[in-house]
Amino acid sequence: MTLIEFKKNLTVVILCGGKGLRLRPLTNQLPKPLIKINDKSILENIISYFLSYNIKNIIIATGYKNNLINKFVKKKFKKNKIKLIYTGYNSDIIKRLEKTSEYSKNYLLACYGDTMVDIDLDKYIKFYLKKS
Repeated sequence: MTLIEFKKNLTVVILCGGKGLRLRPLTNQLPKPLIKINDKSILENIISYFLSYNIKNIIIATGYKNNLINKFVKKKFKKNKIKLIYTGYNSDIIKRLEKTSEYSKNYLLACYGDTMVDIDLDKYIKFYLKKS
């Protein structure tokens, strides 16, 4: 399988349902993924990262303050077909993945909505393809 084929069959699930208890009182009004770092929210950075690698199948699993996340994504990324799925207020990670899996393609990459990375995703995928 080529890198391009893999990406077409990859779904990224961004987990954005947590309550952000450790960042209170900051997260009383705003979910953690919408906290800004250098004028861009964490979630905006994460979505932009995957889009820069031409990943088109993105699902955001929401929970706490899902209305704010939905509004933000629909406004900021209206040209992209990002699925927003409410996975429950108290759902754990496994439940969130179960609720989004029916919308995913052959391969699934899950990441947290409050963690930014700066790795070469193409290199990461090529390594996976070589080893599998």
